[in-house]
Amino acid sequence: MTPNTNHVWSIAFCSGGSIYIYDAKDHWVASVNGSHGGHRGFPSDAEALPNATLIAAAPELLEALKDLLLIFRTPGESYIEQSERIADLFFKETGYLAPGKSEPSGMWSEERDAQRLKAWEQWVAARTDRARQAITQAEEPQS
Repeated sequence: MTPNTNHVWSIAFCSGGSIYIYDAKDHWVASVNGSHGGHRGFPSDAEALPNATLIAAAPELLEALKDLLLIFRTPGESYIEQSERIADLFFKETGYLAPGKSEPSGMWSEERDAQRLKAWEQWVAARTDRARQAITQAEEPQS
């Protein structure tokens, strides 16, 4: 997590229709007001909870987006540089060479190659799963 997100944020329901968002250290982050009896300029009670839920999901959404962006080319980066950067990241996180990279002489085996491919698929899937989970969290109101 980035220093300003403090991991998971949560929501708390308060009197008067307000919803407060707190960080993991139980510090207030934001509040979302309900309709306040239909006063103009306030979201309806039906909109308040989804708004608060989206705000509370911000740290996970940010981290998932950063994680996904690691696999895309950065401005000015060649396709080869992108491939090398991703391969290096994959190796640091898993200990496996990325698919398409050659194992040192005498290290290759069909079994190890299958393990490496499975690790690659899981590594990529973990990134997309994390993004999907963050989106789901942002869309489903906390109770």
